[in-house]
Amino acid sequence: MELVVAGIVLFNPDIDRLRKNIDAIINQVKAIIVFDNGSSNIKSIKKGLADYPNIEFLCEKKNVGIAAALNRIFNYAIKSLHADYVLTLDQDTVCPESLINEYLKFYNRDVGIYSPRIKDINADVYLEDDNDHSEVTAIKECITSASLTSVIAWHSVNGFDETMFIDNVDFDFCNRIRKKDLKYIELILFL
Repeated sequence: MELVVAGIVLFNPDIDRLRKNIDAIINQVKAIIVFDNGSSNIKSIKKGLADYPNIEFLCEKKNVGIAAALNRIFNYAIKSLHADYVLTLDQDTVCPESLINEYLKFYNRDVGIYSPRIKDINADVYLEDDNDHSEVTAIKECITSASLTSVIAWHSVNGFDETMFIDNVDFDFCNRIRKKDLKYIELILFL
């Protein structure tokens, strides 16, 4: 099986919520790369994560934006951990404890990004409900949070566009992958 690592981008996170995030995913991946994007509570973050195994900590003194942070996570995952896939997470995303196993049910080397159907816990509704209730659906774009991206797909478009700071980073990435019109660019949505 392919090597999967997780990457979490941080900016002044709530430590308790971040720990819930890590607790939910740590046993599903080989390692977690935590990239701090210039947080003012960096000492609290490091102290709050000190007891976790298999966490790689990267940080910047200033906020370099989400695209740059994601590219640094991918570069580290590839060069230092030899990852084949990177699960990208927001600091407050808490995944189901079976997320990677669910993705693996549909594993195919030709898929570039696996993306879950996102449920807004505050409104108890699924985001962008298109009324397609099939188990697997090809989609045009997805958000990065909780998406599992192949290193091949990331390489095919030279990563995320660092001229973008936060808005549309994920949709731009998906659209550039789709424009490649390569077999392994299919996006998958789990319901």
